[in-house]
Order: sequence, then C-alpha cells, then structure tokens
Amino acid sequence: MRQQYLINNSLGLHVMPSKRIALAAEAFDCDMQLWLGEKCGNPKKMIEIVKLGVKGGATVTLETKGVDEQEAQKVIGELLSQG
Repeated sequence: MRQQYLINNSLGLHVMPSKRIALAAEAFDCDMQLWLGEKCGNPKKMIEIVKLGVKGGATVTLETKGVDEQEAQKVIGELLSQG
C-alpha cells in the first residue's frame, strides 16, 4: 500500500518529528519504506528519516506491506502530515 503525504511542518522532518514517527512505526509488524523522490529510508529508524532531508512543503510517499499496513498508514500518515 502506497500513499503520499504533504509535510506541513515548516521545518520539515527534523529530529523531534522523526523520533515520534520512528517510535510509532516500531509498533507495527508490517514492512515500511518512506520515499522522498528517489531516496528511501526505514521509518522505524529515526536516523534514516532525518537523513532523507525532508523539508517543509515536500511530499513523501509511505509504502507499507504486511498484516497491519492499513493501520500503519493511518497512524504514520497522520504524524507525517502534522510534522
């Protein structure tokens, strides 16, 4: 399952929002990937989110695959949109 999200936080996905996303993502069993253009990171790892360099106003794609993929999209998608 793939869905795009607009990053509304003007500072982008810096350390604090990345930490919240990673902590929430760890609760899910499904495989996840977060895409910014051609760059990809594991949203279960804060450092990989930060390394993507997502700026405010950017659009990212969250890909989930597995048992709880829909719930993961809902929860992680909300956090991505909130920043």
